[in-house]
Amino acid sequence: MPKQRDSFFDSIKFILIFLVVLGHLLEAVAGINHLNRVAFDFIYTFHMPLFIFISGYFSKNITWNKFVKSFKSLFSTYVVFQFLFILFQFFFSGKFDWFKFIFFPQSVLWYIAGLMIWRFLFYFIEKFKISFILVFTISLVITFALGFTKDVIPFSRILTFFPYFILGYFCSEKFIKKIRSINKIYFTTFLILFFLALYFTTSNLYRYNLFGESTYNAYPTILEGIVYRGVWFLITIIVSIAFINVMPVVLPNLGLNTMEIYLLHPLFVYYVFNIIVGYYHLNPPFILVFLSAVLIVIICLYLGKLKFIKYLINPMDLWKKRS
Repeated sequence: MPKQRDSFFDSIKFILIFLVVLGHLLEAVAGINHLNRVAFDFIYTFHMPLFIFISGYFSKNITWNKFVKSFKSLFSTYVVFQFLFILFQFFFSGKFDWFKFIFFPQSVLWYIAGLMIWRFLFYFIEKFKISFILVFTISLVITFALGFTKDVIPFSRILTFFPYFILGYFCSEKFIKKIRSINKIYFTTFLILFFLALYFTTSNLYRYNLFGESTYNAYPTILEGIVYRGVWFLITIIVSIAFINVMPVVLPNLGLNTMEIYLLHPLFVYYVFNIIVGYYHLNPPFILVFLSAVLIVIICLYLGKLKFIKYLINPMDLWKKRS
């Protein structure tokens, strides 16, 4: 069983959450700047799959009591921020969409919904001792089958990314140490070559898979869609392994605040940065986008220390205090 606190995983979680913020900023400018577009493709190849892998890794030995406790905390957070994100949309559009509020996780909340669903499924997988091969095979079949749908369906991203949670759940601490022990020059070289490959051959067909919601209708043929999905899945796993290998232990204490950054940063990305970039038709260079990500992370870390924000992020803490 993984340790409760691990400086390496705390470090990697902080770097990944920073890449989430940076990736969301790059999304607004990826279509008008080649380097920003390549950086976007590179980050989106692995940042959420690896984050989900780590979530699975630390969700081992799920009991019903553990699941219920986790579900109550995540669900209360989900409802609060689902309402806040819909409220912000109402402020800008004048419409409060109850259908979206009930059936479609807004913004980054698909991951929170995913955690609830994945852990619920793994309670039964653990209880009935279902083998890794069977669970993983079924998840892959579902992932590839989703491509045949005509339109994006609710929770499709959660199902598409489920294999990464499975890989994390069944991954051992011994295997992580084995990856870390490999000479870093090999995986460093691979990551550089992969980035260069994206720089010189970047393709919309590859990019379609990065959100986990694409259907095969986006490709010239169904066969191409299946091939691209398979290639994306393999590349994601290899890049994630490489990242685990080369990742140094830096700022592990900040890895304790990933949820605050994850939930708060969309307010600054979508309702400040994106609006400014769109209104003034800006084309910021990568370094400026990077510095914007640093600033947003710092702001989120500061806000996360405020008691009011803490209760928004963890409403169950307020409930326990009053009861």
